[in-house]
Amino acid sequence: RHYHHHHHHHYPPHSHSQVARRKGVKFERKFKRLAPMLQHLLVDGDTAEARSQGASGFAEACLALGPAAQPYVETLRPILVRALEGLQDRERAHKMIASGERRLEWSSIWCLGVLCTVAPRDLRADYPKFLSLFLPSLRRKEAGRDAEMVQDNAMFTLARMIRSNPDDVPIDEVLPAMLNALPLKHDNSEIGTLTDFFVYLWKRRHETFTAPQILAQVLGAVGHIFATDWMSESMEDPARDAVVAMCREILQHAQAAGNGQMIWNAIPVIDREALEKALGGGHGGAEGSAGPQQGT
Repeated sequence: RHYHHHHHHHYPPHSHSQVARRKGVKFERKFKRLAPMLQHLLVDGDTAEARSQGASGFAEACLALGPAAQPYVETLRPILVRALEGLQDRERAHKMIASGERRLEWSSIWCLGVLCTVAPRDLRADYPKFLSLFLPSLRRKEAGRDAEMVQDNAMFTLARMIRSNPDDVPIDEVLPAMLNALPLKHDNSEIGTLTDFFVYLWKRRHETFTAPQILAQVLGAVGHIFATDWMSESMEDPARDAVVAMCREILQHAQAAGNGQMIWNAIPVIDREALEKALGGGHGGAEGSAGPQQGT
């Protein structure tokens, strides 16, 4: 993943995780031997950059191991939390944060998100602490690739936390913060995590999610993903179909509620056009339900 990010190549997301998953038990045994070295890198690496590679390595491996990553959760959680707390303290003291430290931040956030998925019950008690570490990064106004990678990964991790334990996250606070930090800036490797999260909240008809302003932001976010062609690069067809179906349903729901046109017009034009194309032009949204009047 480090390579993926820093060299701008577009490999399939988490390509070595997929290989690892196929190898299964064999990978588990191999990783057991590798883990102490990776832990040493994460804790005692000479630079923030080196430590960030330790965090990324663990995230990749735990994603591949799935529930078999459980033994690493207890060890990793305090190390990653300490790293993030240290950065937060420096930030509060108005210290300059170097790009290597931002890399450590986003890789630590990403790794904690993966742990929330592989060991959902083990980390529930830590959710308030995690939120206090992740939410401020979404509100940060800092340009630059590494700072923006922090936001992208905070978004993926919050999506994973909510999917794992929806009742342990104040969705009414977290969802608007996530949507306001969109669109994703650099990291398309977990588009599926984000869109799956949208589909999940829509299926539950979560009351925060179904507010018109939020629905417009969600449609805009999905439109932006289509506009950048990230879907085709990093999503399986069934996942893509689920997102398209959700968008159609949202537009039909909005039309029935009498605010279809308002929601449609609230989406930035470039994202709206991409969405319309993805939904097949004459779908119930842009044509019938959100109206051909958009050109007027």
